[in-house]
Amino acid sequence: MSPELVSAAEAPTLSAAICALLDLLGHGATTGEIWLSGRSRHGFGETSCRLPIAQCEPGWVPVAILEKLEEDVWAMAMDLAVHRRGSPELLRLGALPIAFVFPRVYRNGHGVERGPGSHWTIPREQIADALTRLEAFPLSPAMTIAAGSVVTVLWGVEPPIDVSTPAAQAGALDLQRRLSRALGAVALPDETRLADLRIPCPGFVVREAPYRDFVTVPFVDPTHVYDVAAIEAAVADHTARAAVAAATPATEIPRARSRARHQEATI
Repeated sequence: MSPELVSAAEAPTLSAAICALLDLLGHGATTGEIWLSGRSRHGFGETSCRLPIAQCEPGWVPVAILEKLEEDVWAMAMDLAVHRRGSPELLRLGALPIAFVFPRVYRNGHGVERGPGSHWTIPREQIADALTRLEAFPLSPAMTIAAGSVVTVLWGVEPPIDVSTPAAQAGALDLQRRLSRALGAVALPDETRLADLRIPCPGFVVREAPYRDFVTVPFVDPTHVYDVAAIEAAVADHTARAAVAAATPATEIPRARSRARHQEATI
């Protein structure tokens, strides 16, 4: 199945999307917490909650998230890494994310910018380019999350990565950066910490002037989980193949065409 980025014929329901994200980030764990934070009503001040993994029942949206949805909280996001219970210390990483940014344009259905019937949209050619890169990667992602102009793509990691030490956190960030480079996604700033990485929570509003959207999950397949060695190998293989393609002389195509013309002439 093609990992659609921003639209899908069989996208999961909101409750299924939230549960799938919680399971992806916290799978394989019985201790620890998933932290969420966002902006309170009308964007004044911050709001947050902590979900003990032991209390997250499969298939059920936690009451704390339902309450935040009813409060009209916006930009709610989950910390990527699982925290130690009652502590900012990080424990495990159940997924690796990359992010694509698609600046929106104001155009109509005929591709005319600011023409009659125009609306804010993501250019199809940008989506097609990202999809081509994703489909060429050996491992299919487990989930895509669309939040305004940013689309986050996640791969499940099994077993989860132990990130309880600074060295382990640095290693996880290094793998995330190499995965992003391999697929042409957004590069994290050098000063980024693992604790800074957050995943938009489905159902909440994301505001990017001059428009606002709900965070949606166009694609999810919880079976797409891989061990670190498989991800490392896929990144290395994909990077090597891309390097070979980039180094292929442009003159090879004309020569092939010349041979084809010669064969046609001799038949």
